[in-house]
Amino acid sequence: AYGMHKDYRINEDKLLRVRFTHPGKVEHAIGCDLIYEVYDARTEKIRFVHVQYKLWDGNRLYWSHAANLEDQINRMDKVICGQGYCRGSFDEYRCPHCSAFLRPTDQLIDQYSTLKSSGFHIQICDLDSYTVMGRKGKILKRKSFEDSTLSSKVFDELFKKNFIGSRWLDKSEVDEIYRGLLLNDH
Repeated sequence: AYGMHKDYRINEDKLLRVRFTHPGKVEHAIGCDLIYEVYDARTEKIRFVHVQYKLWDGNRLYWSHAANLEDQINRMDKVICGQGYCRGSFDEYRCPHCSAFLRPTDQLIDQYSTLKSSGFHIQICDLDSYTVMGRKGKILKRKSFEDSTLSSKVFDELFKKNFIGSRWLDKSEVDEIYRGLLLNDH
């Protein structure tokens, strides 16, 4: 449900928060369905990843079937990427600080299937390199990105271990992103 979150303890100092933003004013303002945040109580810093989920047929995602996709990607690009949350120090080994992803997602087969679905996480800054123009608009084809993007399992592990996601931010910086949208109550 929109506006809710679920917290998970990673270790004694760190908390993983999953924020559900679909549908609602956060999704409308930022463009994402889910926000994953890690809060470090020792340093009082936060890092995050914003993700837009879209159902696909397992091989293709058609922009014409997701009329609001272009707008959502543009909002994430402006609010997250455009503000430099992807930029940071690379003093330690890690992947780029990309903080905004599109996740083409397989539909659950039935209501009793597990809540895990398969899919990939594609950095929105790389999205144009994987799309082609069809008769009715943009198409994202699995074969163009499956060898160079993150599976769900790899994405989860890399985010928890601080290899992907934004750089560490002060709580006040995160408050500024969410101002008027969410209460940053870590």
